[in-house]
Amino acid sequence: MQAQFLALRGRLQEAIALCQQGLDLATQRRWLATYAEVLVQVALAWQAWGDGERALTCLKQALDIPSQGDYIRLFVDEGQPMAQLLRQAASKNIYLNDVNRLLAKFGSVEAKSLVPVQPLIEPLSDRELEVLQNLATGMSKQMIADQLFVSLAAVKWHARNIYGKLEVSNRTQAVAKARELGILK
Repeated sequence: MQAQFLALRGRLQEAIALCQQGLDLATQRRWLATYAEVLVQVALAWQAWGDGERALTCLKQALDIPSQGDYIRLFVDEGQPMAQLLRQAASKNIYLNDVNRLLAKFGSVEAKSLVPVQPLIEPLSDRELEVLQNLATGMSKQMIADQLFVSLAAVKWHARNIYGKLEVSNRTQAVAKARELGILK
């Protein structure tokens, strides 16, 4: 918070120095969430300073961390400065899926600057997409299970999740809605 205050007052060098101390402490104590929070602040400070390359480097490091947890609020709470930095990251193909997912949370995303993302509140996972693609071919759930080397129960569970996310009640409706949304070709 002190670094944010300093940055808002235009004392960016002090803010960055304070953040560096925070990074060192978070590294020593192995506080991943704190490390990510501080990286976000450093990225925004560099962006305010006018050093876009350093800002993107810090943002990329911060995006490396959420793969171990979901820290969406960490980015979204920073508002438009973060949205702007994320758009820059998208234009340079930095973690495009993660960046697009975060930008979608801002609600004011320019679609032309992004790779198409799933238009769902909760996107389908990679495994759910695999199951959906196989459902679209007409394969039985047992055949899908055999092909994906999972149990029949797992396929049924994924199918149930797919139906819920697409807000449908059966395979035919799921395939039709997925095609309508552009999730399936």
